[in-house]
Amino acid sequence: MKSIDPAALIMAFECIRVSCFSLPFRAIVDSFAMYLAAVKRIRFCNFYDFMLECGTFVPITFLLLNVFGYHGAWVAKVINTLALSLIAIFYIYMNKEAENFRDKMLLLPRNFGIPPENEVSVIAHSEKEIEELSRVAIAFAMEHGADKKRARIFGLITEEISIFLAEHGFKDGKPHTINARLVSKNEELIIRMRDDCKPLNLTEYYKFINTPEEKEKKAGLAIIMKMSKEVIYTPTFGANNLIIKI
Repeated sequence: MKSIDPAALIMAFECIRVSCFSLPFRAIVDSFAMYLAAVKRIRFCNFYDFMLECGTFVPITFLLLNVFGYHGAWVAKVINTLALSLIAIFYIYMNKEAENFRDKMLLLPRNFGIPPENEVSVIAHSEKEIEELSRVAIAFAMEHGADKKRARIFGLITEEISIFLAEHGFKDGKPHTINARLVSKNEELIIRMRDDCKPLNLTEYYKFINTPEEKEKKAGLAIIMKMSKEVIYTPTFGANNLIIKI
């Protein structure tokens, strides 16, 4: 910033001050671009990045420079990121009700790469409906080659995880949903549980259960963790998502 022209320092300060207004919009833009890359919308992601750095930025800057002089260069950055963040918000709003979009939103494949006959989905809105999940899970496992012991373990884990999630999330008096998808893939049984209850990282929660009294109260959770091959938790866009491999 060493300059014989004090106007340069004033311009630099103005650039920093005005550019700060673009930061909230830049957070939306960058998050949306990373989402597009994660769900392999590579062309859209590249186009979106191009619009950010050149496609809309250059024309807006050129226009505002002619209208406001050098001040327009700083304002253009704010307007450009605002416009692209509105595109991201509009895209999410228009697609948020689609089942395929919700799966992509959670960075999960819609069908786990398996045919429809190798998966079944059950939606529960109450603890009473959850009681049926165990029966459905056992029948599903046996239909897909599991012996009675493994099928019962599959049913037990499905029931225990559903009960635990309901006890955790259904007590606030608000309507909630637990979506259970049972999947058979490459001789592996998978439970995908999704709920819209308050955030709960099951694996981290289990690590903090230390006292014998707590372990006794959460015996069902211990069963889930000890009998499962792998438990993966993903929180995204206000939803809890668990994948449990048996």
